[in-house]
Amino acid sequence: GYVFEYIELFRDTAAADTIPVALRIGTQPYLREVRLPVPVSFKKSKGFHLLLTLQVDYSKWFGDIDARLDSPEILTGKIVANLAQSFSVVAVALQGQ
Repeated sequence: GYVFEYIELFRDTAAADTIPVALRIGTQPYLREVRLPVPVSFKKSKGFHLLLTLQVDYSKWFGDIDARLDSPEILTGKIVANLAQSFSVVAVALQGQ
C-alpha cells in the first residue's frame, strides 16, 4: 500500500540507541478527510480555477506524543489524529482558464 508518511525517530537521544523506530503510516485505515474553512469574504466566479495556498504546521503532528513510552501503534494513532489540525488555508485566488 501507499505510505503517505514515513517517520524515523529515536526513543532516547541521550542514550547510545542507534536504531530508530520507523513509522510507516499509510493505507486505507489511516486515510482521513480534511475539511478546511475558506475565508468568508471569498466568492468563486464562473470560468475561473480556484487556487488555494495551504500551510502545514508539522509540529502539530507530534502533539501529546511521548516518543519514549508510546508504542509504535500508539504513536501512529496519535499522529493520524493530529494531522487534520495541521493544515490551514493561507490564500485563495482565482485563475483564468
